[in-house]
Order: sequence, then structure tokens, then C-alpha cells
Amino acid sequence: MPSTASEEKVNKNVLVIGAGLHGLITAKILLHDSNRFFDSITVFEKNSTLGGVWSSNRIYEGLVSNSPLLMYEIPDFKYPIGMRAPGTHVSAQDINRYLWDYTEYYGLTKLIQYQTQVDDVHWNPASSVWTVKGVSAMGDFRGDFGYVVVCTGLYHTSFNPLTVSQTSQYAGNIYHSSETGDPRVQSILANSERVIISGAGKSAVDIATILAKGHWRTKDRKAARVTLVYRRPHWLSPRNMIRGTVPFEKLLFSRFMNAWLPFAKHPDLFHQMIAETRFGRWATRFILNILADDCIKSLNQQDLPQTIPKHSLARALSGAFHVEPLGYMDCVRSGQIEILEGTICGMVGKKVYVRVNGERKDAIESDNVLLGTGYALALPFFSDETIRILGLLAPEDSAKDKTDLPYIRLHRLVVPPGATCKQDVEVTNDKGPYRNIAFNGFASNLLSPTVAYVTAHWISDYFSGAIDLPDQQSIEQGIDHFHAWQTKSFGDRGAKGVHIGPHATLYTDLLLDDMGLRTGHVGGFPGPLQLAREWFRPMFPEIYAAVGPDRRARDERGHVDVTALKRKNLLEDGMHLPRSFMRTSIMAMLSAYILLRVLLPYIAERIPFAE
Repeated sequence: MPSTASEEKVNKNVLVIGAGLHGLITAKILLHDSNRFFDSITVFEKNSTLGGVWSSNRIYEGLVSNSPLLMYEIPDFKYPIGMRAPGTHVSAQDINRYLWDYTEYYGLTKLIQYQTQVDDVHWNPASSVWTVKGVSAMGDFRGDFGYVVVCTGLYHTSFNPLTVSQTSQYAGNIYHSSETGDPRVQSILANSERVIISGAGKSAVDIATILAKGHWRTKDRKAARVTLVYRRPHWLSPRNMIRGTVPFEKLLFSRFMNAWLPFAKHPDLFHQMIAETRFGRWATRFILNILADDCIKSLNQQDLPQTIPKHSLARALSGAFHVEPLGYMDCVRSGQIEILEGTICGMVGKKVYVRVNGERKDAIESDNVLLGTGYALALPFFSDETIRILGLLAPEDSAKDKTDLPYIRLHRLVVPPGATCKQDVEVTNDKGPYRNIAFNGFASNLLSPTVAYVTAHWISDYFSGAIDLPDQQSIEQGIDHFHAWQTKSFGDRGAKGVHIGPHATLYTDLLLDDMGLRTGHVGGFPGPLQLAREWFRPMFPEIYAAVGPDRRARDERGHVDVTALKRKNLLEDGMHLPRSFMRTSIMAMLSAYILLRVLLPYIAERIPFAE
């Protein structure tokens, strides 16, 4: 006799794919901050160790975080007090140790199964579970899970823009930057006479500097000469701005600075004014031009035009904005690093041919080539049918190569539209996935730990049914609108559908609003001082440690309407003040901010003062 619906046991076992930063944070939230909603949490990691891009077999000496240390920590787990200094960047080795400490502190070690590669994830309508197949150290495996969270992120499938015909006749070695954690690769590159590095991103510039400074080499060898080949330079950020007086994070990681780059959704009239009025657009250009000028002069780039981008700083803030490796400018200035603006178009013997300015070819002798060309957007364990069911691609693109997807479609950059609404079984004769699959790590930004943390809380609420979603049509329209904004704001990067760039604060506001939680965290009467603090302080990750307690408080008083919650939180949330008061206060503080923090240093520099 078949069991009735009430007798069926719902599978509440969760699979997290990936044990990098996003996977570990997700596992911790589901385990400790989900009111015991789930029966078990399992983490599959294909590597032999945890950490993702920060795993011990991928990092190398000299690698540091792109974001400042105080911005690159998990909200409820701080770095040791001795490390937490403004203006510093954390080394890869310290991040690796930090993630191990996090894992051990929250008891996640027992959840992780290493050397477990997922090859197939598909929905089983007969039993309403996700069936997962793959290969582990013990052989082939198969498992059924009620929920799946994909945390493979954006940096696990290397991208190689060169074709076989371009590289087959090359007599040297060709590596990708993801391989430089291997000591053997480090030794080969460091002991070369000359290395060509393709790319202008963080990895390319980091490794170029390391090789040019003679790291990794044996003592009796000279430092390798390095040629950087890229289409155009990226913007580089100094560790301290305003002529070295203000730590990078204190100036750029605030709601105020975030406001000058229009977001997909205007949270208030101030943001709308900036995005849609002539004055707002002028003010945005004015502020960003000042910041761009300060970046160049703080880094002493004036005599190195080949390192200065011609595109706007606003474009760079999509994610192509990297901290300068210490000594990089000096290596370029001394000629130890040569820069060619062009693309590699062929290799024969030990010669690499570079097309410069789209015309002539330069033949450069090179022992080895390193590709710092980034990563492809890949979901190799999804079949065409699973991609179609989830709605991750438009129907006409569902057969695209899963190791190099053109884009993906996700509501809030977290959940696929095909699993957000219950299907009518009587109409479709099929029981599709519903609120049981999510993605964490597919919103590229400058505050990864914070966004990962808030996203994991959102996923926990989503799985348990605590988040009210709009209807299917509104979800589809919202995804299309967000993707159009990404493409317009960030170009090719945005077209992938996985970039929010500098908008981490406004993006997490969306997620917090969905959960019925406050977005501002400054207490007290909502006067100018509280508003100023909320808008001008750096949005340090520790601020978001309140998300867990806020969720518990919300659950204790029952599910409430988000708008009503905002009214209730008026005295503790400066972000939801009456708009007329908010607009007046902000414009007054804006004028003072520009005068005191930006214009005066420039005026002082140009006026001769008597000794």
C-alpha cells in the first residue's frame, strides 16, 4: 500500500558542493543558524584540502588578498587581534590558517569529504530528491539529498584563450596562474631567462612582480625578465589613498562612496537622484575623477603611462580593481618588467608572437609562458536537461558548453528561477524541484566574506520557507532587469550575470530586506550623527554579525511584513528615515565630506605655505 503524503518523510539532508570560503560559511550557517531545520550537512570537496582558491596547494609566497584585511574576514569570526590593523592586506598563508581555524571552531571538519568530485547532479522527480553521482577516493558513489547548495564559485575552471594551433609548436612550457601553487612550476618560472605573462589581472601582475624581484629562484640565478602582455592595463589601488594619508578601506568601503555608482534598484530618492539627474551624473564623474587622479599619484605612476588605464575608474570597480603588489611600479620603471599592449597570436619554437595595436607582430624569445587569463564560468555537473529545468540559461542556450557558460540566470544571484515556484503536478504530470537548490559564490564583489555570510543566511531562510518570493513572472522580469544593469555597468564581466562589483552593501540590503531584517545597524535616535555614521563609516564585516541574532529575534516574534519591520526599526535604523530629512542631511554631509576629505588635501598641495 503506497504511503500517503503525510506519511512520506521529507529528505532534509543538505549537500554543499565545495569547501572554499563560500562552502565553509554556508555549511556553518546551515549547521548552527537554521534552528535545526536540516537533518544533516555534507560537504563534498574535490581537492585534498579545504580553502578553494586559498587551499595550501594553490597559494604561493607573496600572494595577498585583494581586499584589505579588515574587509576580508567572516562577520562572526575575526582575525587574531594582532593582525587587525587598517591598511593591511592578509597573506594567503594566513587566510588558509584562518579558514582552518574557522572550520575547527565551528565543528565543520567532520562534515567534509575530500577528494570527492561531483560529476552529475540531477533532479529525481519520482523520489523528489537531488541525485548526486561522482568519484571519490573510495571509488564511484551515488547519494540522494533533499537540498543542494553549489559553492564551486567562479575560480575553479581555468580559462585558456589560446587555441591548439597557436600553441602546438611552442618549445617551452605553458602554465595557468592556478598552477603556480606547485613548487615545481614556481621553480621553472623563476629560473627562466625570460617569461611572458598574459593578462592584466591580479594574478598576472602579482606573479610578474614576484618573478621580477627574484623570488622562487635558486640563489645562483638572476631574476627572470618578465614581459606582461595585455590588451589594456587595469586600475591599481594604493594601500593608502589621499596621498597616502587614508587607508584604502576607510575611504571606498562606505555607503556614501557606494551611492555614486548606480545600482540595479534605487533604495531611496538620493540614489535615484545620483543615477538619473544631470547633477548626479556630474557629481559622480567629479568624485571618481578625483579618486582616479589620486590612485595614479599615490602610486607614483605619472612617469609610467603604460600602466595607466584609459577607461574610467567606474568600470574598474566592477572587479578589475586590484591592489598594487609591493614593488610592481619599481620593476616596471627599472625595465625588469616590460609591458606590451596586445595579444598573443602564435608560438613557434621559443618565440612568442604578439599582435600589438592590432597590426604588427613582435617576436619575443621566451622560455615559458604563464596565462593569467582568469577563469571560465562552469557548472560541469549539470546536464542540458538540468540546466533547462532550473532555467539557468535561456532555452536557446541550454546546450552550451557547461565548462564555459556565457552567463547564468539566478534570482538575487542565488536561486535558479526554475526552482522558485511550485509546479502544478496535475498540469505537468511532474514534480519539479522547489526551494531546494541554491548557489553561493556567484556574486563577484569586493567584500566576499560578508556577501557569502548574508547569502548563506538568506539560503537558510529560503529553504525553510521563511522568505516570501514574488510570482514567477516577476522573478523572471527581475532577473532580466538585473542582468541588463550588470551588462550596462560592467560590460563583458557583467554580461556573465555574476558580478555586483562595488555594490556589496546595497546587494546585501536586498537580501536583508527579503529576510525581514534591518539594513542599518546604528542605534540611537535617528539624528544627523547617527545618519552620518551609517553613511560614512566603512561597512566592516563585523557589522553583519548581527544578522544571526536578528533572525532569531524575528523568529521569536513571528514572521512579519518587511515594510512594517522597517517602521518598527526606525529608531535603530538610520537608513529608513523620512526621505526629506534624509535628503537634506545627506547633501549637507556630502558637501562637508568633499571639502574636508578630498578637496582640501589637493588645495594644500598646490598652495605654497611658508615654513
